[in-house]
Amino acid sequence: MAELQLQLGIIFMTNMALNLLELGIPYIKTKISIYLEQRRMNSMDSSRKLNRIEKQSKLQQYESPLDDYMECVINFGFVVLFSSSFMLCPLLCIVLLLVEIKVDAWKLTNLT
Repeated sequence: MAELQLQLGIIFMTNMALNLLELGIPYIKTKISIYLEQRRMNSMDSSRKLNRIEKQSKLQQYESPLDDYMECVINFGFVVLFSSSFMLCPLLCIVLLLVEIKVDAWKLTNLT
């Protein structure tokens, strides 16, 4: 039982860390792309800056919401299957789902 609890705890903490990476990598890619475009424009004409629309064109494309939904469904499956052996499983799942919703919302509004 203790081994199962440890493994489930590790799974939830890993999912939490992957959510942060899901935010960080596209954010960094976007900032690098905007920086390189601004640098290219500065070499051509130093007075011109990127406007809002040009910055938005450098945002990453949103692939599919299916992966985001699948993460939520898998976490719900962990709760259904293992909540009797790991009592913190529902609490960790709620926290993870709240973070997942916030991450996905921020990703949709700011990174895509």
